[in-house]
Amino acid sequence: MNHVLRPHHLGLLAVILLAYRRNAHPSPSYMLHIQRVLIEEIAEVTVPRPYKQLVYDLTAGYSTTSPEVHSLERALGMVPKHLNAVESLHDFFADIQNMVVEKDEEERRSFFGLFCRRCCVSYNKLSFAGVDRIQHDFVKWANGVGPLSGHLLFPTAADEKDYGTASSFEAFKSASAEGDTSQAVNHLRSFFDQHFSDANESGLRQHALLNLAHMHYINREWAAARKYLFEAITVARTSSDKVTLQHCMSLLRRFTPHEGSNALPLTEIHPDTSASDVVSDVIKLVAQTAPILSSFSRILQAFGTFDSASSPRGGPPPETEQWAIHAVQSFVWKIAGPVSLSEPEENIILSFTDPGSASEARWDAYRSRAERHSRQGRRDEAMATLLDPVCWGGLTLRQYNEWASVILRVFLTQAIRRGQVKHFHEYLRDQMPNLSVDVYDIFIKTLPPMRREILSPQLDRDAILHAKHHYAIPPLLRGLFAAEFRGHWPTYRIGIALLADLALDLEMRKYGRKILDEVMPQIMPGDDIEVRAFACYIYSRCIIASSDSQADTIREAIPFLETAEQDYATLQMLSCQQDVLYFLASVYNTLGMLEERDAASARHGRCVEVALEWARAEVPADMKAVWNIVSEVGAKIAAGSREHFIVPS
Repeated sequence: MNHVLRPHHLGLLAVILLAYRRNAHPSPSYMLHIQRVLIEEIAEVTVPRPYKQLVYDLTAGYSTTSPEVHSLERALGMVPKHLNAVESLHDFFADIQNMVVEKDEEERRSFFGLFCRRCCVSYNKLSFAGVDRIQHDFVKWANGVGPLSGHLLFPTAADEKDYGTASSFEAFKSASAEGDTSQAVNHLRSFFDQHFSDANESGLRQHALLNLAHMHYINREWAAARKYLFEAITVARTSSDKVTLQHCMSLLRRFTPHEGSNALPLTEIHPDTSASDVVSDVIKLVAQTAPILSSFSRILQAFGTFDSASSPRGGPPPETEQWAIHAVQSFVWKIAGPVSLSEPEENIILSFTDPGSASEARWDAYRSRAERHSRQGRRDEAMATLLDPVCWGGLTLRQYNEWASVILRVFLTQAIRRGQVKHFHEYLRDQMPNLSVDVYDIFIKTLPPMRREILSPQLDRDAILHAKHHYAIPPLLRGLFAAEFRGHWPTYRIGIALLADLALDLEMRKYGRKILDEVMPQIMPGDDIEVRAFACYIYSRCIIASSDSQADTIREAIPFLETAEQDYATLQMLSCQQDVLYFLASVYNTLGMLEERDAASARHGRCVEVALEWARAEVPADMKAVWNIVSEVGAKIAAGSREHFIVPS
């Protein structure tokens, strides 16, 4: 195979030389990012990036604060000035040649090493005029001067025709990400109006309609999506395009059925079925009453579909389908429990997807990680995850609204736990995006377990909060049966804790401890410390209620009360911490442990003082600063100029 040395090859060689030199020690995560960019460029599956874009993707696409990133950016910026003469280019290739280790043909395994060797061989074959030309062409290409002249000495008749290019479709994707529907439609029409073949009919109209329907579907414009999808189905049937027709039918099955129909049809698996269409059925199964095992079964079918599928060109399917499966698998693990099993799936997605890309799976992984930090009382870690430019840099306008909503929920969760309801009224309510946020829970100090998907529809909140047990128990039992049948074990454990609390009020002392004994080993690892604190508090009350006033049995409750106190302190839920401390002090007093009782009473008093300070506190400056960043990011994304935005420190 003949290899022609191009100007962009020199830019890639410069990156390899700077990244793999002896005195360079990039961190493993940054080296993985560099290798990912290099693999895409060396494979030449897309149009080569301009030099400035290449430098930007290697630096700003990873981080803007790391010293190693700034060092590489400065070095790459000096490369065009360094290669300003033929002698410098010769020294440059000598360094590349010295970096490649001589091995036998059977031992050559490095993808980058083979690329360097191929470029060196092509360089050695050049004449003096060729070396001079490649040096001048590289300087022009690196400085953005172009386009460069072609390399064909004898152009053919086919070269005189203007065939279709991907620039219009890239503009369509960009306009879709920015929410500019009219411009997106115009760019899509321009793309499919190009000259793709010499036939009278290009046969691509159904593809244009399918892309248009998919754009409206992603933007949740259901009526427009249905309209264009039905038109695409008609055109695909007329042109006998079975593959496109199958994709249209798979997209049609994702729509919520009309009123009067509760069944959500699943995707039929065929040789050309997309894995993303199969894995989308998992959301339908979770919404229905199907057991969780059916969701895992569908995930396995999606993996099998991905492994056996192929792209229209005969190659492997897009990798985005594989990461979508991992994102859904992470979601299912959080429902089935334990939550820690969802973290490896998120790490896989974040490791193998491009930073700053508009990947739905990547955004789902960041959102899940931030919500988990917030749920565990780590607000700063949640904000650090969400405000990292790697997280929001590639968001579309729709994803930006979800991103802003997650940031709002992080602040809202902290305000509810601290009892700072005035922050919601004075500031947060005016910043709410047009997405659903359960504001009702702010005014009734209910437990988050009552907001679970299965238990919430079954629970009568007023009945539980006001001790109307005869009204509360039947819906709670129905919710427990649904959670157990479907295999939603985290929700089931929450319901058991609520049932044990109701059993105490009905003087069923030993029954409450008996049912909690079955689930406490799964709760104590702390996948959700708020649930653990609540369960430990109820369990300690059950122990004392069933102790028959025996001191040794009462002592067994102290470790659980201490765990509940620590968890509530971590979550900054001072009202719940005060209840635990009051009960703990009474237990110490019963056991005659006066020093421990006084210490618990002192901690209770400090909690009361801090709670009063928090209730009188004004809206913090960091909350306003974060929302200023959120507003500026939204403006940059809508304007399509996010690459020029730098997050203030």
